[in-house]
Amino acid sequence: MSNILLVEPDKYLASLYAQALKESGYEVFQARTIERAVVLLDTNHVDVLILELQIAQHNGIELLYEMRSYEDWNAIRIIVQSTIPQHTFMPSITVKHLRVDEYLYKPKTSLFALCATVQKVLSRQHA
Repeated sequence: MSNILLVEPDKYLASLYAQALKESGYEVFQARTIERAVVLLDTNHVDVLILELQIAQHNGIELLYEMRSYEDWNAIRIIVQSTIPQHTFMPSITVKHLRVDEYLYKPKTSLFALCATVQKVLSRQHA
């Protein structure tokens, strides 16, 4: 079973996403803040991070830079799922630099598509 860290500040959406991911066979850890996400990354094996970029007090990009600075966290696959379209917030060069596997625009992403994206990302071999 693969472990997912879901970083979603909206309590309702987090519950909805977590339930769908659990029904798809994943173990799901949830964080509503960057601080909690770091604690969960430190204390659990995580295969995939699903991250909303807009988080109070810190933004998700800060977490991505921090993750890429630790060798132990470099193998974690990253899916950004945000309410902000990629082209307006996170240029392609930043996506490549931070090794973001997928960028999903939340208003157009169904629960099925989220789970399918997780499966697709997990099936890829690390380069």
